[in-house]
Amino acid sequence: MLKIIAERYSIVREIAQGEDGVIYEALDQTDQSRCAVKVFKSKAGSQPDGVKRFRREVQLGVILGGHDSIVEIRDSGALGSGQLYAIMELIDGKPLDQWVASGVATERAVRVSAEIARAVAFAHDRGVIHRDLKPRNVIVRPWTTWRE
Repeated sequence: MLKIIAERYSIVREIAQGEDGVIYEALDQTDQSRCAVKVFKSKAGSQPDGVKRFRREVQLGVILGGHDSIVEIRDSGALGSGQLYAIMELIDGKPLDQWVASGVATERAVRVSAEIARAVAFAHDRGVIHRDLKPRNVIVRPWTTWRE
C-alpha cells in the first residue's frame, strides 16, 4: 500500500475502491489538514482513454470547485510508478444510499434532494453533465453542515 504521495500527503487509510481507482484518506504534511487522494488505475503514457478521463475529471473539478456541495480538487500529478492521482477535499459523511437506508425524516430527505439539484444545476450552468451520478457517488454530510 502507498504510504506517502508527492512527498506531502501521508496515507491514513483506504476509503473506497471504484472502477477508476482507489480513494484514500490522507494527511497534508504542510498544514496537518485531512484530504482525500484518488489514485487512478491508469498510468501516464498508458491507456490514452483513461488518462484523458483523468485529465477531464481534474479539469471539471477545477471548473466546479466554487460550489459548496461539489468536491474541490486541490492538486494532481503522477506517482513514480506512473499512476495518476488527484488530491481532493475530504468529505465526512455517508453515501446517499446508506444515508437513506439508515432512515431519515421526509423533511431532511427533501432538503438533501434540493441541495443535490442545486449542485447539478450549478454544473449544468457551466456546461458540465455528470455521467456517473448515482447514490454511492453522493456523500451526505452531517446534518449540521447543510443549509437550513
